[in-house]
Amino acid sequence: MTPARWRLLAVVVVTLLVGGVVASRGENRTKTDTAAGAPASSTTSSTASAASSGGASTSTVPLAPDAGPPRSTVGTKMALSKRLTGGLTPKSVVASRHGVVFAQNMIYSHTVKAYRSDGAVLGTIDDSVRLADFGITRYPAGTVKGGPVEVAFTTDGTKAYVSNYEMYGPGFSHPGDDVCNPSAGYDHSFVYRIDVATLKIDQVIEVGPVPKYVAVSPDGRWVLVTNWCGFDLSVIDAASGKEVKRLPMGPYPRGIVVSPDSRTAYVAV
Repeated sequence: MTPARWRLLAVVVVTLLVGGVVASRGENRTKTDTAAGAPASSTTSSTASAASSGGASTSTVPLAPDAGPPRSTVGTKMALSKRLTGGLTPKSVVASRHGVVFAQNMIYSHTVKAYRSDGAVLGTIDDSVRLADFGITRYPAGTVKGGPVEVAFTTDGTKAYVSNYEMYGPGFSHPGDDVCNPSAGYDHSFVYRIDVATLKIDQVIEVGPVPKYVAVSPDGRWVLVTNWCGFDLSVIDAASGKEVKRLPMGPYPRGIVVSPDSRTAYVAV
């Protein structure tokens, strides 16, 4: 890999303060640099998603060269206990800390499937909405569909934010793709907030084109969304349910992890 290519791979560090700043630096580092430089995550799902998407992976234990896996994983054995099937085309699956599991069924099924931790089905959430019902009136009237990608639960487990790869229906005719550039003027997409108790969409929030990963700060104040084709990060104020800032990230941002004190976010680019 050429030095120029290495410079395209980065972890962007975002300070979560009003009027905060963003800085980035090349990821031409050793594994020990990455592990020692990032705080331990309070959720394992964020780290796993960043790693699986080709972004930066962060260990919860700093590693010395050739030290092997973190001590917390040594000796752990896992075995397949159950396979969940039936109406699933999952792009991602995330468990809350309160015994609920959401599987996002991407573009193909237009649903989110909710389970108890024992695998019992709680319900299926359809991704069809009328934007006007949520105060969004600049699009033509009618029902639109999304394409669920990722989910992030609030710390108390009462709400879940789901990103939609693209929207289908009136007013949406120029979706992004896996390879894209912001200059093409792709359609914006939306994040749905789902009430976990009722399994109903209770909020719809406009973000950038092709939103991917979602993270909620532990203090519940911010919802962060990486816009794959916007090359940026949407910062949503959870209290108002509105995007309040768009921070440039660079090509193809994806995984996000927020520090336990809710002051810093790390974004895989």
